[in-house]
Amino acid sequence: MFDILLEDDDFRPVFYLTLSDTALRLDRDKRQSEFFAALKFFSKIGEVAGCLYDPQRDRMLPPSSITSDLVFVQQPWGMQDLPRRLQGRCLTAYIHYGYPVIQNQRMQFGLKHFHPFLWTHFIADKVQEKEIVTSKYEQAENLLVAGYPKLDAYFGLGLAPIQKSPPRQREISQRKRVIFAPHHTLSPNTLNLSTLDWSASAMLDLVETNPDIDFILKPHPNLEFEAHRIGGGVLENYLFFINCWEKALNSTTMSTGDYFSLFQDSDALITDSGSFLAEYLPTQRPLIRLTKPNSAKLNSNGKLLARAFYEASDTETLKSVFERVVLKGDDHLKPKRLAACKTLMPKDAPSSTVIVNYLRKRLRKSTPNDVSNFGASSVAR
Repeated sequence: MFDILLEDDDFRPVFYLTLSDTALRLDRDKRQSEFFAALKFFSKIGEVAGCLYDPQRDRMLPPSSITSDLVFVQQPWGMQDLPRRLQGRCLTAYIHYGYPVIQNQRMQFGLKHFHPFLWTHFIADKVQEKEIVTSKYEQAENLLVAGYPKLDAYFGLGLAPIQKSPPRQREISQRKRVIFAPHHTLSPNTLNLSTLDWSASAMLDLVETNPDIDFILKPHPNLEFEAHRIGGGVLENYLFFINCWEKALNSTTMSTGDYFSLFQDSDALITDSGSFLAEYLPTQRPLIRLTKPNSAKLNSNGKLLARAFYEASDTETLKSVFERVVLKGDDHLKPKRLAACKTLMPKDAPSSTVIVNYLRKRLRKSTPNDVSNFGASSVAR
């Protein structure tokens, strides 16, 4: 979406940078390092118009420096009152940072100082719209079903040429590639999605017993931080798993980069994460969802998509499903994955195009709370 806005003379998209919620919990030196890394990254993409963190004084700054007409808030973590604080000065909009398949209504549409103050809340599909409306969401009139911009990668927008990562001993074109994507919620007082307590050893066993398959670890960005935060046996087990994974000849790790290219160049995904359950489906390749008791349940959307997932809740089941589906090719859920894609992509056009067309139409109209003079309007992210 940023790229489309960048090419349009009616818009001037810019970035305002702040610390991530995770970085806020680090010590001063690491906070500064995280911020400078983010500054370097976003500066390569577009103009950085301002910062809401002063790395020299190690202080957060008020949002009064934001002068854009419209502000897309990237996510609510650490910014749960930003739309309220910007009301009357800037329009605010939001696209949920992950495809909402897990039951977590408060963060998805129930933050009292966030969602009710949005000018427009762009949502993925009609299923999510119904869930929000029936939950007596305060600002149901600000919802717009626009699809999910990350999935525009499957329309060919913003998808970099696939870069294959050759294994250490053979040419990858002759080998299958399986992604393992573990979630970060190791603590039971969170969404509790992580299955690493049993899936770590199970995955290492698959790596060892299938030397002709390449395994790629794509961990949640917060997994390492969470393991260190909890410490004790959790950290010891995590570090042991990482050490074993890195030593194996047929396994590697991808922590950053365009994971949609990785998705499209893989043969299967094994994960206990949330958004990846939806984001991987359009590849049309098998997806094995790892589960455990007492974790957060799927929401209405997740339950609808779940018909397309294989599931495993223990080592033996994972081994059995992996052998049947990945090794033997008995992918009997493929038709259901194709049907699920129709839910994931409700529009005939890429979501980014739908959203930008909406902005162009709405921002030309003058209302007391809208932009009064639309011309090269600044859109902050």
